[in-house]
Amino acid sequence: MKVSVIIPVYNEEKYIGACLDSLRNQSEPPDEIIIVDNNSTDACTKIIRLYKEVILVKERIQGMSPARNKGFNTATGDILVRIDADTRLSPDWIKYVKKDFQKAHVVGVTGPTIFYDIKRKVPISKLHNAVYFKVLPKFYGYILLMGANMAIRKTVWEKIRNEICNDDSKIHEDIEITTHIAEHGKIVFDPHLKAEISARRLMKHPYSIVEYPLRWARSFAKDRL
Repeated sequence: MKVSVIIPVYNEEKYIGACLDSLRNQSEPPDEIIIVDNNSTDACTKIIRLYKEVILVKERIQGMSPARNKGFNTATGDILVRIDADTRLSPDWIKYVKKDFQKAHVVGVTGPTIFYDIKRKVPISKLHNAVYFKVLPKFYGYILLMGANMAIRKTVWEKIRNEICNDDSKIHEDIEITTHIAEHGKIVFDPHLKAEISARRLMKHPYSIVEYPLRWARSFAKDRL
């Protein structure tokens, strides 16, 4: 089972090194690491080139969805892992992903996240995880994939890639891909898939507390029409 890790980046010079180091330190390393440069203007691509194992590709259409799609379509692995440039995976993350996908009916897996750069990070992270992995699934009927900490089967991606909406202003990207994947099998929450993520977007743009749920609501309405 070959595992490809896809990381979309846009001006991530402060974070990408730690992310890649966490991949280098895996007990079972990924077979492929693909970084999609989404028109960065900082030094992140220079940092990326220091990691010789990384495949660096370019996506000129701006946005998380186009960058993600470029990486997924470029990858050669059986399992497609999607994380953010500020994600730091726990050392056994890849090992547990491989174990999860040994079950044929599993099409996607995700796991808990913790904010590493915010005060009261533990209670806030627990609240974030509870809302995303326990409350929202009650509306949908299945576990939702977390964009900074997820993996899917490539065979399923090939089935849905022409069906999903790629306009990030209209939908919640994580949930949009989840709703299509869920039609093809089971999505699993694995507590072993621990990942640290930055709370920088929340700290820099507090209005996202409102904007993010609005995009979730649009995704929910779209998927029910």
